[in-house]
Amino acid sequence: MYSVEIFAISPHISDIVIVCHKEYIKLAEQLVKVEKTPKIHKIIPGGKTRQESAYLGLKNCPKDTTHVLIHDAARPFVDNAMIKRTISAAVKYKAATTAVDVTDTVIEISTGKIIKFLDRDKLRRVQTPQGFEYKTILSAHEKARKEGFNSATDDCVLAMTYGTPVKIVNGSEKNKKITRKGDILYVQDRDDRPRLLGK
Repeated sequence: MYSVEIFAISPHISDIVIVCHKEYIKLAEQLVKVEKTPKIHKIIPGGKTRQESAYLGLKNCPKDTTHVLIHDAARPFVDNAMIKRTISAAVKYKAATTAVDVTDTVIEISTGKIIKFLDRDKLRRVQTPQGFEYKTILSAHEKARKEGFNSATDDCVLAMTYGTPVKIVNGSEKNKKITRKGDILYVQDRDDRPRLLGK
């Protein structure tokens, strides 16, 4: 819900499709009802993989959809400026993703030893949201399904695989992905956004 609400209050978003584990469908429905969350088009169960879940989300978008953002619920600190940047780039370039600079030294390893130092000026850490022309990303997903390609870690992989270059737009260091238990502390320390929840 932290992740949903910023899209719900964004003037750049018209409809939201929530894709979640089938065991949490009823809970998600209760939450959006209690919080009176606007713009919820559908809440649907996901697939067996991230790629399949994204495809199911795309298939359940409104019929007049022209552009779409795909966002990980694990990134609750996306902001409206990122949403706007990603949509603008998706409209102009057909595919876009948020990303941030790599500031650490990055190495390639083999058998526990360094074999190469990578040029961090040429590297970025990819985030979500990622934005696409709807027909372009839907076509990429459908081609991947026909070919048995089901291991894409994000949707830009599919766009690029089927011929659509991806534009990079600025993400944010605040747009942290909540992955491990300790990351919850970051959420608790940064509860400073305009919110629907608890109002």
